[in-house]
Amino acid sequence: MDDITVPTPNPKVEDFMGTTELINSHLTQLDHLKEEMAKTRDMLNAIYENDSTYQEHDRLAKEAARVKGQTKKQIQKQPQVADLESKIKEFRIQIKEYSEALSEYLKLYREQTGSTQFETATGETFEIVYVAKFVKKS
Repeated sequence: MDDITVPTPNPKVEDFMGTTELINSHLTQLDHLKEEMAKTRDMLNAIYENDSTYQEHDRLAKEAARVKGQTKKQIQKQPQVADLESKIKEFRIQIKEYSEALSEYLKLYREQTGSTQFETATGETFEIVYVAKFVKKS
């Protein structure tokens, strides 16, 4: 008589399959919710578009925004304003670079220590959190 071995279920494979199913069901649900939200937004916009008072106020707001934009462009021609805007742009670039570097250092810290918390020099304790994104592969 041949010995027949019955494969035992692998919990890791079952967990993986369950996770895959959860991801797929959530992607489907997200698509459905986005479609429903778009339909609902279209209905709401139709109500606004059919209201004469709203239309008049919208026209006035657009005109005010146009005038405001022209005024802002005039002010931006001043050397002092251009210098300040340049400094703000540089600050944004530096903040982005420091934030990206900090993220890498926190990742390294977690790998080295196994800890998900970090205590700063001032004694504050922060939790290291990662956010996963789902980006369509092109």
